[in-house]
Amino acid sequence: MQDKILRDKKANDPWARMTTRNGFSADEIISSFQKAIRRNMVEEACEFAYELYISSPELEDKLWRRILTISVEDIGMGGPISCNNHK
Repeated sequence: MQDKILRDKKANDPWARMTTRNGFSADEIISSFQKAIRRNMVEEACEFAYELYISSPELEDKLWRRILTISVEDIGMGGPISCNNHK
């Protein structure tokens, strides 16, 4: 049953079928990037971001969209001063 669920996920999720330039699963790198940011693991987040950036135009676009999502979800209006500190 679990195998069928995983197969169905891969069939419906385009990122699950993609790999990065260095052969990593794109959906795992995307997820790891966001987790590293949430855990304040700056170097790891940069490494995951770079892996997405160098892999393909589609993954670079996904990286920028994910950064926008993270900024809304994790900073948002709850920390507007945080946004001003990074200008």
